[in-house]
Amino acid sequence: MTNDYAFLALLKNLNIIYHACFLTKKAYGQLRTAQLWYLIPLSWFQDTPFGF
Repeated sequence: MTNDYAFLALLKNLNIIYHACFLTKKAYGQLRTAQLWYLIPLSWFQDTPFGF
């Protein structure tokens, strides 16, 4: 019985690690995409009163 619980706990931990890696990779991809999209607007707004 305890072995089953240990195995389930291991699976749960692996699942959490997998999702954390997946979300980190996804967030990094979105950050890179956002960086590319914001390169042009940032250069546009540099000379405005907003001062981005």
